[in-house]
Amino acid sequence: MSLDRETLSLLRPAPAEPPEWTRLEFHRCPNCPLDPAQHPHCPVAVSMVEMVEALKDRNSYDEVEVVVEAPSRTYSKRTPLQGAVSSLLGLLMTTSGCPILDRLRPMVETHLPFMTRHEALYRILTMYLLAQYFIEARGEQGGDWSLEGLVRSMDDIHTVNVSFCKRLNSIPIKDASVNAVVILSTLGDFPSRRITQKDLARLARLFQRYVG
Repeated sequence: MSLDRETLSLLRPAPAEPPEWTRLEFHRCPNCPLDPAQHPHCPVAVSMVEMVEALKDRNSYDEVEVVVEAPSRTYSKRTPLQGAVSSLLGLLMTTSGCPILDRLRPMVETHLPFMTRHEALYRILTMYLLAQYFIEARGEQGGDWSLEGLVRSMDDIHTVNVSFCKRLNSIPIKDASVNAVVILSTLGDFPSRRITQKDLARLARLFQRYVG
């Protein structure tokens, strides 16, 4: 896969004849804002056609050795296939053009393969709070420092992930792709379902030099 260096949008030609399961109205997400007349196919589904086809006969528990080469470092891990696919899906889904998942696109700039829940917590929180800084730096009022908007956004993203699992479960493939989406959904559940004061207190201790 290739990304536009400026926008971090996915650069991949759409299949000439996308399969039926990529149609926008096929298990459409209930919160999807796209107009089917202008977007007959789900951008996330279209971005995943090649990967789903490659993995259709693979089980999520198949062990694989994964090597990710980045410009300044290399990551490697032996993991069930679903863990490896989950990292790739994190890139595909957020760069595909989905207006809801697009909210996570800034994280692609510093993509972290095999992310843990604590790493997801830190990265999503800092991304969202930096967005609030840019909102106020532009002269607009109402930066959301209470994280209420983040909770709503992550609820929307969770809805997309759940709906997309239904889409994949409706086509004749094994479970590697589906379970990879489940992993992503679990990592993204924390704001409205799993974030605790203990999480925030732990992070606050790291910022003692700033907050005293």
